Amino acid sequence: MRNLFVCGILILAALASSCGKENGDEPKKPNPSTSTHYVKTIEWGYYDLDSNGNPEFYGADEFINFTLDNQKRMTKISGQYLDENDALTTGMEINIAYGKGTAVVTVSIEDEGTFSIDCETNDKGAITKATIEDEGIMLVEKYEYDADNRLVSATMGMEGDGESIPDIYKFLFEWEDGNIKYITADMMGEATTYEHIYTEENNPYNIDYTFSASWAELPIILSIVQMNDGIFGEPNRSLYVGCTDYEEDNFKYSFKDNGEVSLCYDDNGYALRFICF
Repeated sequence: MRNLFVCGILILAALASSCGKENGDEPKKPNPSTSTHYVKTIEWGYYDLDSNGNPEFYGADEFINFTLDNQKRMTKISGQYLDENDALTTGMEINIAYGKGTAVVTVSIEDEGTFSIDCETNDKGAITKATIEDEGIMLVEKYEYDADNRLVSATMGMEGDGESIPDIYKFLFEWEDGNIKYITADMMGEATTYEHIYTEENNPYNIDYTFSASWAELPIILSIVQMNDGIFGEPNRSLYVGCTDYEEDNFKYSFKDNGEVSLCYDDNGYALRFICF
């Protein structure tokens, strides 16, 4: 049984580009979506190929559920899975309470307890600072955005006992054609750059899942929340594919006529299906 909640971090599958071909023809391009589709549940399961070689979803055992407020912001992300007795079990729950210039992210992890992350936000609702306190030591993450509210950098440091250790980890985000093209992770002086791939199609959903599968180690709150509906600034324009260093893990998409994703799947039999409100 795969579990989305390894070590208390919400791990979602990478989403990828490349529609499936139909009967050997070129992939059918979907009509562009004329409205935003709000995701209620992401089902994670399995697929088989039908007689025409097209993917066909046949069952899920993990689920990510979303609750939205009257401004259509994420207020809860709940991860559930079927245990060995096929009982639906909650593995992790994230609640987000918004204030004026603030947000509190409360994380409850199965068998691990609950902790909170205190956040400051800019005038567009994007997190600019996140603080996590543990036994008198505070982990402090700071996020910077450009004039278009696109995330350009994140740093993580430590404060406590009158001392401060800034920028233990630093991350730089470079944008291209409306998407985060490169993430450079600098871990105490050792920097690695990861190149990301996207579809040509626009993302039709209210959430952006680039961070769910980035191969760069990420700051804590990004690693936990991962879904971006504006809480980490401007979302990526397109559907996320994967990382060029790990292309064997990329997914393929099939589309509905209205531009929604019919199925997201890989070469190992796993698939994601999106259920909207």
